[in-house]
Amino acid sequence: MASQTGRSSAAQTVYSVTKELILSGELAAGTLISEGEIAERVRVSRTPVREAFLRLESEELLALHPKRGAVVVPVPPGEAADVLELRQALEQSAAERIVRDGLTADREGRLRELIAAQRERAEAGDVHGFAAADEAFHRGIVEASGNRLASRFYSTLGDRQRRMSV
Repeated sequence: MASQTGRSSAAQTVYSVTKELILSGELAAGTLISEGEIAERVRVSRTPVREAFLRLESEELLALHPKRGAVVVPVPPGEAADVLELRQALEQSAAERIVRDGLTADREGRLRELIAAQRERAEAGDVHGFAAADEAFHRGIVEASGNRLASRFYSTLGDRQRRMSV
């Protein structure tokens, strides 16, 4: 049982590291990566790498090629428009709910903090920091609406948004 848990934990670590490399742009679209390369980088065996790669393939971030490795999948044509359309619908609904039901002082304070963080990052010329603060602000609007279902759905768009903003 302990080895199953250890392997699962290792697979989660590999998944998180590899996903971050893709979302940050360090592994660009079209890059071929091998199980061995990632196993060495994360210092694990190939088994958890295979598990992580399968998960990333199911999220359409990797395309697996047996005996060759995996290729980082480019953002498909039209996906940016699709994501923006869904973001707009969710954010508009959230804003309407906030106007109708009001906003707690805590949530308002958090949104103001996120706006200040965006200003700071923009003034510093920190593009990646600004993108992260901007995403957090927009997610914060949806969360502030109190619609848990919308918040969960919105979070699934987060990775796609981040990858496109980088």
